[in-house]
Amino acid sequence: MSSHGRPQLIFATIVVVFLTFSWIPTAHSQSITPVGSAETFDVATWNIEWFGNTGSGNGPSDVDQQRENVEKVIRESGIDLWALQEISDTRQFQELLDSLGGPWDGLLATTLVTQRIAFIFNTDVVQLRKPPKHILESFSTSTNQPLNYFAGRPPLQIEIDVNLPDTTVRTTVITVHMKCCSDSSSYERRVKASERLKIHIDFTSLASESVIIAGDFNDELLASIRIGSPSPYENFSDDPSDFDFTSLPLDQQNISTFCFSSPTCSGGSTIDHILITDELFAHYEAGSVARLESVLTEIPNYVNTTSDHMPVYARFIFPTNTGTDRADEIPTRLRISNLYPNPTVDQLEFTVKTVTFEALLVEVYDVLGRKQSSVHVWPDRLAETRIRVDTRSLPAGIYFVRVSTGSLSSQVKFVKLAR
Repeated sequence: MSSHGRPQLIFATIVVVFLTFSWIPTAHSQSITPVGSAETFDVATWNIEWFGNTGSGNGPSDVDQQRENVEKVIRESGIDLWALQEISDTRQFQELLDSLGGPWDGLLATTLVTQRIAFIFNTDVVQLRKPPKHILESFSTSTNQPLNYFAGRPPLQIEIDVNLPDTTVRTTVITVHMKCCSDSSSYERRVKASERLKIHIDFTSLASESVIIAGDFNDELLASIRIGSPSPYENFSDDPSDFDFTSLPLDQQNISTFCFSSPTCSGGSTIDHILITDELFAHYEAGSVARLESVLTEIPNYVNTTSDHMPVYARFIFPTNTGTDRADEIPTRLRISNLYPNPTVDQLEFTVKTVTFEALLVEVYDVLGRKQSSVHVWPDRLAETRIRVDTRSLPAGIYFVRVSTGSLSSQVKFVKLAR
């Protein structure tokens, strides 16, 4: 062979080898199937098993690989806001945010525990209105274990503006990580935590606002993981006019969100949930709740390399307008007014304004959220109905009267004096 032909042969060989190996697929070339869109507000909850944990034997052994997998899921899924649990290393969390870059930002719980809760969100869609805050801390960090209902992880709450094409909607998002396990003590702590969380929403300013609660609830909705016990979240399920678990269909279909060792996550339990208040009922896209299935096919050995929980997401659609609305400012057509006398001794009177002939459910609750009375009242005419509530049997104290129809509700506080 001539000296002129040898370089050409070598060059041709290199080109063939390059082209051959350039077609070999790698794990990084696979993509997470996008589930979000520019026109919708897409929310997910995800327990990232002991994220970033090193040296204890908990969670995936390769923390850098775990972080890369998590970045891939967040970046490619099209989800606007992530409620996260089990963040175990603050440095790894910051590295995740740094690698995501703009437009992503995040918030990490300030509680000094080994499993923190957090948010990560797309700032093109989500803007914070107020600094984040922990709620119900007195029931979360008590040294008295029976009072430590939230296992040292007080819920993290944010108020946000959701910016979508031609509309901006205000809402509140709370992420939770409830106490795990099926033993009696853990179950009772979940029951108490659920009670306190509902009271926080029912009897604060959140009672008339749109709220999303997303997280690892560590229990199912149809019945508890503690055999023979009802779900600790029955208090929410039993109040369908005010609350809805969008994730209930996953439980009904026995679709696991916590995975045992199965690579397909076909065995396990449904313990990761998204709960909404009635102000969002009309905006939740029915049937949109689902597991993010593509993590199982596009991330090799997902259950062992990334998390033993599946991401669960839901989608919300809001009407477009030319201004700025709040989801909770959409006319409710039901208002309580002219409360008299307040304080009261024997009888409380008030006016309910509505524009339908639906039956009105009138309920009285104490400050702990315990129902004291309940009665149905039919409107006597359109526009307003005068209602009287007998308060003679109530002990002295502070109470709330709530009036609701099938989809709307309103409530006010009153004081009962001793006779």
